[in-house]
Amino acid sequence: MARLSDKTWPGEELAAWANLAQRAGGIAELQAAGRTIILRGQPQQWTLEPSLLRAVPSGLSSFDIEQAEKAAMDHFRSQAHLSPDEHLRIANVDGSVELAWWALMQHYGAPTRLLDWTASPYVAAYFAAEQSPQADGAVLVIDADRLNRHLRESNQSLGHLGNSIIRTPFEPPALMAFTPERKTRRLVTQQGYFTVATHPNVQHDELLEAAGAILGRWIIPSGLKPLTLQHLRTMNVSAQTLFPGLDGLGRTAGELIKTYRP
Repeated sequence: MARLSDKTWPGEELAAWANLAQRAGGIAELQAAGRTIILRGQPQQWTLEPSLLRAVPSGLSSFDIEQAEKAAMDHFRSQAHLSPDEHLRIANVDGSVELAWWALMQHYGAPTRLLDWTASPYVAAYFAAEQSPQADGAVLVIDADRLNRHLRESNQSLGHLGNSIIRTPFEPPALMAFTPERKTRRLVTQQGYFTVATHPNVQHDELLEAAGAILGRWIIPSGLKPLTLQHLRTMNVSAQTLFPGLDGLGRTAGELIKTYRP
């Protein structure tokens, strides 16, 4: 994957945990004032390429990617009812069939055009620190209100989520931030949001920059990652809380190994 552009994402390296906590407090103040500020934690300095784009064969047209996307969703929907999982009860409740099912597919690791975000700086810091111990992590910060306002002002308004997000190839691509009306427990725990593009073959960086929604990037040096995980654990931010069930318990065992000090 390509590396984040320093021009698009002005970066600030955090020298200590106290720096991260201070910036998290600043985000909380903005949110308390009514602004929808969301963050994304990444273990490396990757561009914002949805998993769908990383999964499809190279060289496919936008139309072909949409056809592959539709085939994947149809396959998932045709058999999802066979699972007793409680999360399936929320499917198709939101007005947009695509958004509801993509969010559910994302939950189970299927490639989609969605990107995960959170309203919690600490949850974002967890995802930035939890993997790739030899690489610097990144917490990306955006203004979701500004992003969605740009969508409306550019006459690309989607109105309520009941309208389809998909647009024809002749319309310019646009990006929207949303959180499902009906949430899974994991989404609630992680204070989750998504960004979704009207076209499947665009990186989200470009559209965030065009909307003026980028607020910055916090760089978590590789050497600070273990200490970050230790501090987050004292705040009850760990895999066991973010991923309820045995999945989280198993990941927590991995965290103990990563932060172990004799």
